[in-house]
Amino acid sequence: GLGIYKTKKILSYEGWWEHDKQNGFGIEKWPRNTWFKGTYLEGSKDGIGILNIEDKGTYEGEMKNGNINGIGKFTFRDGRKYEGEFKNNKMEGYGILNWPDGKLFIGLIMLFIHLLHLHHLKGKMINHHF
Repeated sequence: GLGIYKTKKILSYEGWWEHDKQNGFGIEKWPRNTWFKGTYLEGSKDGIGILNIEDKGTYEGEMKNGNINGIGKFTFRDGRKYEGEFKNNKMEGYGILNWPDGKLFIGLIMLFIHLLHLHHLKGKMINHHF
């Protein structure tokens, strides 16, 4: 059924539960404007959702086993946007990366969300040399 879970100053979850686990739609919040709004399966983020990471950006897309996995979009705080494949919380696979100044990358990409550093790029840069 529907329920709310809160800890002191750390975490809150409001949503559906089944057998004492998050199951169905819910909203989870952490300190510093970090939150997830989406679906859960047996206690893990699973399905479609939106994950806002206060100092990094916002992810919208597929989750699996509590991780960012599948097809989605990540909008960085500096205005960059990536749309494409994700694997285990990394931008990995084929996608499109747009910069605010008009640069555009299309192709194979591996970008660690938590580090925000490009590791491997194979594809075509448009509007600038690559």
